[in-house]
Amino acid sequence: MSKISVTPRELNTIRRAASKTGGVVTLRKKSIEEMEKELGLDKVKPMELATSDDQIAIEEGDCFAKWYEEELRELYERE
Repeated sequence: MSKISVTPRELNTIRRAASKTGGVVTLRKKSIEEMEKELGLDKVKPMELATSDDQIAIEEGDCFAKWYEEELRELYERE
């Protein structure tokens, strides 16, 4: 079985072609790092936090992580 990487847009076309030939296609979600690299966001440096902000982030965790992942996936799927 061969594996290739495709965008969600390409997936429907590939699934139609595979169904005609009896093939099966699955979609693997790309990691955040893979999407950032492909979109060129891996070169963006986060802004520095103040010491008080660091302490809040340590105590409460990253409250934006899930939101960031959802937005990044939505942006990636549009590309």
